[in-house]
Amino acid sequence: MLFYKAVEGIMAVVKSGNGFFQFAQPWKLESGEKLDSVLGLTYETLRMTSILLQPVIPLLASNILTRLGVPPEERQVEQAEFHPTSGGRHFGPDLGPLLPRITDKS
Repeated sequence: MLFYKAVEGIMAVVKSGNGFFQFAQPWKLESGEKLDSVLGLTYETLRMTSILLQPVIPLLASNILTRLGVPPEERQVEQAEFHPTSGGRHFGPDLGPLLPRITDKS
């Protein structure tokens, strides 16, 4: 497989995950199974895609994984598979914005 095609595929998953998150609107959901499912799927999408994108955007991927509470020993490509859980995730520290805000200075 061509490297750029692999990156395109991973980014398509990121885009689909973002679309799912926006559609599900978890900020409007009450606590319960649906909210847990939305957040769990979003977490797993971020975790798996960040692991796979480490060779392409190492610092950003590492920062995302740290914020998700994924320890360094669980960041290998072999661990980029779906692991549904029923809560109990412990997030890492809030390190501020991942990227600087883009402003229109026209």
